[in-house]
Parts: sequence; structure tokens; C-alpha cells
Amino acid sequence: MKKPKEIYLLQDNLLQKIDDINTIVYTYIKNIKKEYKNNLSDELDKLLSKIAEGENLDINMLKKKYSKSKKYSDKTILSTEEEELLDTITINDITYYYENKENGKVYNKNNKIIGTYINSKVIFNC
Repeated sequence: MKKPKEIYLLQDNLLQKIDDINTIVYTYIKNIKKEYKNNLSDELDKLLSKIAEGENLDINMLKKKYSKSKKYSDKTILSTEEEELLDTITINDITYYYENKENGKVYNKNNKIIGTYINSKVIFNC
């Protein structure tokens, strides 16, 4: 029969080996996740390119709108949408953006709703 000291040494060795295996497994998992994200991003780019080509759309606009890449910030997407969808009006040297429709929303430069566009007039919230 083995002595208690030898048993503790074996146990420590076993625990060290288990920790080593865990480290290796977590490293593999991390690398697989990274590769998966890269593959997914590449496939999204390919898909957007095919859509842009087939529908005669601007590939950069599609990437800005649908890609979660760090290259494109939310502010860029919002400013693009404002240029396409919102009209501007200046009141007391302050520029506001509004939806040119009945009961359209009025936004300030920080994209906060500050009023409503009714009967071709801006009605500000109190």
C-alpha cells in the first residue's frame, strides 16, 4: 500500500495534468470561436456582395447597414438614414430633423425625439 505522502503527490500531479488539459481545451475553443466569427463575417460579405450585384445596390451602403463590423459605427448608420429619410428645418439657428409626413417625429442633433410635425408645422414637446 502506498504511503499518504505518495498519494498526495499523485493527486497533485493528476490535478496539474487536468489543469493543463483544461487550458488546452479552452485555447482550442477560443480559437474555434474566433475562426467561426471570421468565417461568418466573410460569408456575410460574400452574401452582401451578391445582393448588391444582383439588385444594383451600393455595397458600402449595405455593409454599413447590415454588417456588425467595428469599421462602421452606429453614428455613421444613423447619419446615413437621416440623410435619406429625414428633412431638416432650422428654427432660432438650431437645426432639427423631421419626418415629412403627418404626425412625423421631430429630432434634435442627438437623435432624441423633441416634437411632432403636424399640418406642416413643428409642435415641440413640453
